[in-house]
Amino acid sequence: VFGGRGKAGVAAFVVDVTDEKAVREAVDAGAGVFGGRIDCLLNNAGLQGMMVPVDEYDVSDFEQVMSVNVKGVFVVMQAVARNMKATGGGGGIVNVSSV
Repeated sequence: VFGGRGKAGVAAFVVDVTDEKAVREAVDAGAGVFGGRIDCLLNNAGLQGMMVPVDEYDVSDFEQVMSVNVKGVFVVMQAVARNMKATGGGGGIVNVSSV
């Protein structure tokens, strides 16, 4: 997260992006560093998963990849967007992914 209005700086957090409660706590902590507001999120979480032919790919591994790469991105965006909206709107969210 990048500093809120009038408070320059950067704060980084390691969090399980599939854990909604942990994400909310990290967003609250990040906002707290900058006086309650987050202006920018660099959302960078991803899991590659196994490199095997599709007919050998385990469904539980697929579910874990999708949980991190899809649900996790959404959970973090939602939590930060709620902070942005509650503190006057505006801000930017950048999602980083690979294919």
